Amino acid sequence: MTLCVDRAGVTGPDGETHQGVFDLSFLNFIPNLNIWVPKDADEFGRMVLLSTECAGPVAIRYPHESEYTFHSDTPLESGKWEWLEGGDGDFVILACGERALCEAFEAEKYLEGRGFDVGIVNARFVKPLDTDFLDSLKAKNIITVEDNMLIGGFGSVVDTYFSGSDKCVKNVAYRDEFIPHGSARELMGEFGVSAKEIIDFVLHHEN
Repeated sequence: MTLCVDRAGVTGPDGETHQGVFDLSFLNFIPNLNIWVPKDADEFGRMVLLSTECAGPVAIRYPHESEYTFHSDTPLESGKWEWLEGGDGDFVILACGERALCEAFEAEKYLEGRGFDVGIVNARFVKPLDTDFLDSLKAKNIITVEDNMLIGGFGSVVDTYFSGSDKCVKNVAYRDEFIPHGSARELMGEFGVSAKEIIDFVLHHEN
């Protein structure tokens, strides 16, 4: 069974009651459910086909509108993340979904110009996590980015995985409050999911 979760994340003009910022959180608690978050429309199509080969149920979440295409030659393999930019340097951004990746790239462009080594990862499979990838990371500073509430979401699961390790994890996600009507980009900035959040964290750890 494949569940296609439309209008994931903030939905902008659809209104406060339609903000899809809780689904990662409540889906995460369902045993044996696979949660996939495509980076763009092309990857969504490939995920739908891949889900027909999955032994268990799959939920694929995506925003109301897809505006960007992230070109990548990495084959789509169930449960495996991919590098989209940079490598395993000082800071690594684990971003799931198109909007999160857009903020990650905006932050990376700014930080690269100031001499920071920042890698960007398409964390397209949220459940189960790509633990082999997480175990291989050498970077001490990990930033998670998602178009979802922090509580119970992607970042909180990564936090739990690295609990007791020497990693410093920064979560970029929505705060524990209802999000009102407004444009998606404006709401993301106002409620804590933005390139600025990433940039501020990196600059703070410069010293």
